Amino acid sequence: MNKMAKKIIIYSMVGLFQLGLGVSAIEAAAAPEVSPWQQQQDNDKQQQKQGNNKRQQEQNNDRQHQQQDGDKQHQDQGDNKHQQEPGNDKPWQEQDGDK
Repeated sequence: MNKMAKKIIIYSMVGLFQLGLGVSAIEAAAAPEVSPWQQQQDNDKQQQKQGNNKRQQEQNNDRQHQQQDGDKQHQDQGDNKHQQEPGNDKPWQEQDGDK
């Protein structure tokens, strides 16, 4: 019985040793390339980012055009006011008749 117990213990230790070596070799091995499913996910994310960036650029362009239009209208209104009352554009200055 003593011989049988020694053999079981030795074979068990050898088996655990082999298992340990196999696991460490698997961990050290290079990771496999990205699976097609994950590659598709990455492509979808990239396309979504590009779409969001494009939408954001369009919104920024629209805002700039609206701002430019608003500035132009404000400037036109100021020019019209100056044309209607050319002497009142600088009220802090004395007018020629007040001297």
